[in-house]
Amino acid sequence: MSHRQWWLMAIGGVGILAIISLFLRPLIPVDETRYITVAWEMWDRGQFLVPYLNGEFYDHKPPALFWLIHAGWAITGVNEWWPRLIGPLSTLLSLWLLMRLGSRLWPERPGIGRVGALMFLGSWFIAFYQTALRFDMPLLATIALAWLCLVNAAHTGLKRYWVGFGVALGLGLLVKGPVALVYTLPVAFAFRWWAPVDAPKFAPASATWIALLALAVPGLWLAAAWWHASEAYFSKLLLDQTLNRVSGEMGHPRPWYWYLPLLVLLPFPWTLWWPAWRGLGKTLGNMEDRANRFLVVAMGATLLILSLVGGKQVHYLIPLSALFSLALSRGLHDPRWRVSRHHMLVPALVMSPLLIMVIILAGKAAGVDLRAGIAEIPLWSLALLTLIPISLMLSPPSDPVLAARRLAAASLTFCAIAMLVIYPIVRPVYDLAAAGDYVGRQQARGRPVIYVGNYQGEFGFFGRLRQPVIELSPELAERWIDQHPDGLVVSRLKRLRLEGEPRPEYQQRYKSDTLLMFRAAELVSTGSGLREPTSNEY
Repeated sequence: MSHRQWWLMAIGGVGILAIISLFLRPLIPVDETRYITVAWEMWDRGQFLVPYLNGEFYDHKPPALFWLIHAGWAITGVNEWWPRLIGPLSTLLSLWLLMRLGSRLWPERPGIGRVGALMFLGSWFIAFYQTALRFDMPLLATIALAWLCLVNAAHTGLKRYWVGFGVALGLGLLVKGPVALVYTLPVAFAFRWWAPVDAPKFAPASATWIALLALAVPGLWLAAAWWHASEAYFSKLLLDQTLNRVSGEMGHPRPWYWYLPLLVLLPFPWTLWWPAWRGLGKTLGNMEDRANRFLVVAMGATLLILSLVGGKQVHYLIPLSALFSLALSRGLHDPRWRVSRHHMLVPALVMSPLLIMVIILAGKAAGVDLRAGIAEIPLWSLALLTLIPISLMLSPPSDPVLAARRLAAASLTFCAIAMLVIYPIVRPVYDLAAAGDYVGRQQARGRPVIYVGNYQGEFGFFGRLRQPVIELSPELAERWIDQHPDGLVVSRLKRLRLEGEPRPEYQQRYKSDTLLMFRAAELVSTGSGLREPTSNEY
């Protein structure tokens, strides 16, 4: 694969998926809507040092992602499309860095990095996730840069690469906090095990100034922000957030083995392809190759640390998935064996209309009738899905590298078709743009607005809100509506106790529930009220 061909496939794959997502998928509550609202509140206040959410300090994340949003808005004006391009652009940068990393680890075989990067993009989870407005793809770009600088330093000993490693690590801290250390420090500490035999020694003094350089990047922000936030904000940001995520108290507490099945599911469709397993075995079985050692220690140590941390999320494995793709590509670059058509059978079947039948049967076994939802799938998509297995099964026997490129292209095509089908179906129940616009217009009229339950900034950006939304529990909201008859009450149906026929000012389907907005006096006049949802309604 030439350099030009690689760029065409990388830009084409990322670009097509990004365009589909931009036009068909809404910002998904609550994470994407929260992050764009934080960026909006900072922009509206003219306060770019400390993040805000609903009028209060937002201490869950550092500000780098929000700065990237502001940088685009400074050129294009406030809009939705620029923030949504940050993920794909970060992905494209990460792919280039992974390609360079593979070329540096195996300089005699530059194709390893190229194919490995495309295999990473062709993973179903990555193809979908990289379009999201989240922190993980910008974080991956900083982590991949740190890995590349570390490997370059090991091969050349040049100080500029050590400086680059420190700066990249600091940028990772500024993007998502201390988790950046989990992906980078273990492989740095194991430097002598994986570095070339003749690599320059890694002196303790060098480690000291690299650490200082890495800390200086977020340190400059903390020093500038110190005068604009409270001590409680910094305490929560620097201590409570990290400790509570490690313990699992911050949310998503899961057992130590929770990641194990995901190691097979996350790289789909590659774990359905027998040559990938053979290639992985060849990589892991050759520890004489010190580049393979780099992958093993980076993946193994990171997985161990993440498994010991209480809070666990699927996207924490994204950097490991990138290295896993390089490991697969390394094993596939063996000219001594060929891939035949029957090796494509399993992934071909999974990326065919047969998958829909499997989903229906699985739903039936679980007591869920999915036929109504399946009926919404357009016929043209089934026709296109039929072409994917046909093209794979008709492809002639080839070397594993060419077969991997074909499967990556087929996987990206499958994901694009899936997006075209799924996003129009889910959009009506996740799109809060109209709801946010209504809240913004009412707030601009001077009406007080309350949200019953846990408000996480769902309306802030869409409504360009300039005042906080009052967040109240059902009990406190009952008192509020008596005192504010003209106020706007926003609630999901599960928190409402409706009597008579109160007329909502606004309503829409939202997730598996209904979002409703009432004039407070309307609820009072009909005897309606609020309640805590039952356990099975959450």
